Amino acid sequence: MKINVRPSTGTLWKLLIAWVASIGLIMTLGVGAARAATDIGVGTPHPATNVAVDAGWQEFITLGIGIGSEKGPYNFTSTSLVKITVTDAFCHGDQFGVYDNNVLLGDTSEVAPDVVCVFKLYIPAVARADAAILDPGYSQGTFFVAPGEHSLDFVNRVLWNETAAGTGAYFRLDSVQLTKSDCLDGGWQDFGSVFKNQGSCVSLAQQPVAGS
Repeated sequence: MKINVRPSTGTLWKLLIAWVASIGLIMTLGVGAARAATDIGVGTPHPATNVAVDAGWQEFITLGIGIGSEKGPYNFTSTSLVKITVTDAFCHGDQFGVYDNNVLLGDTSEVAPDVVCVFKLYIPAVARADAAILDPGYSQGTFFVAPGEHSLDFVNRVLWNETAAGTGAYFRLDSVQLTKSDCLDGGWQDFGSVFKNQGSCVSLAQQPVAGS
């Protein structure tokens, strides 16, 4: 004998309400995540990328005006003063804001944009960065950070073309063996906002080098 059990009208309404509520919850979470991503300046939340000091050029890709890089932030720990060099490398005219731990270090240089962007192939690809840093037509910048834990990211200030969705560029992290003479006669001011005065610069210069 076959028995057909049909849910009551009340049960159907409860199931329908639960289904609608679940859809609403999913949409709310999605909108909330999108807003959170926009608030922190990235397209899609993702784990940070760990990088090393003195590892040479490293490429980053930006995602548009006011938005962080595709794989940023780039985390590293340093035991010495570190020089950060940034250069655009594909189409002339891009410009970047450089952030460390969500604090602006500064912007790269303003440059004239290409009318037509001509793509050049470099082998190996990192050779593009070596060529770009020698070309003042590319937006570039040099920044310094003190020893400690850092989290770098790069945000487009300007794109070379209104239709561009983002761009590729390079950065490198180089340790700086600071000496006392580097700090004297106003030299401490050459390292951005790292030092408050000559004394703080000399103090770091006189610290023993890690591993020595």
